[in-house]
Amino acid sequence: MTARRTILRGLAAAALPGALWPARAAKAAEVDLALVLAIDCSYSVDAMEFALQTGGMAAAFEDPQVRAAIAANSTGTILVSVVQWSSQGSQVLALPWRLVDAGAGAERVAREIASLRRATADGATSVSAALTFSAQLFDRLPFSVARRVIDLSGDGRNNTGPRLALARDYVLGQGVTINGLAILQDVATLHFYFEQRLIGGTGAFVQPVAAYTDFAEAFRLKLLREISMPVVS
Repeated sequence: MTARRTILRGLAAAALPGALWPARAAKAAEVDLALVLAIDCSYSVDAMEFALQTGGMAAAFEDPQVRAAIAANSTGTILVSVVQWSSQGSQVLALPWRLVDAGAGAERVAREIASLRRATADGATSVSAALTFSAQLFDRLPFSVARRVIDLSGDGRNNTGPRLALARDYVLGQGVTINGLAILQDVATLHFYFEQRLIGGTGAFVQPVAAYTDFAEAFRLKLLREISMPVVS
């Protein structure tokens, strides 16, 4: 059995309902970046910490520098979706693809992210399942894109589901870049783990943050860097 089959078999129960996807535009339009924001909802994340994640993400899309970075891209737009994840069988597409510009699009996605409720079942930490679930979202993009990136936020190491190395290799093999936002509140060396085991692809990086209370600024800096990353042929 191939590595890809091994990984996807473990995610069969998490198939994505087609009704969640926006209709494909009659004429494809290119955008600069398609970005999946995968946020940790495992046992280690309490209600306040979940709210700090969603609140920080929403605030970033209201930030003038982030909006200026979107406007400065060649098309002035990006695509954003949000995944909530915990154990191997618990990943949820919390926000389907949204086209975000520097104006009304950014305002809309900020409101939607701020209003998200926790949708996953409590569970362990399956970074591997979160990666492969997120990678499937790129199969049904509503527009053509120059770059595809998964940004995974987490506070712990992979402890259930497929081997992380298999999931990482599968995702990178699709031409998708993996970035990480390592929350060091419970595991002080998590950023090293993310650097060595998680990230990969063109321009990949880890953004460390000491605690959930500092999440908003760390996410803003990470988002600025991702939006401003030049396209490499």
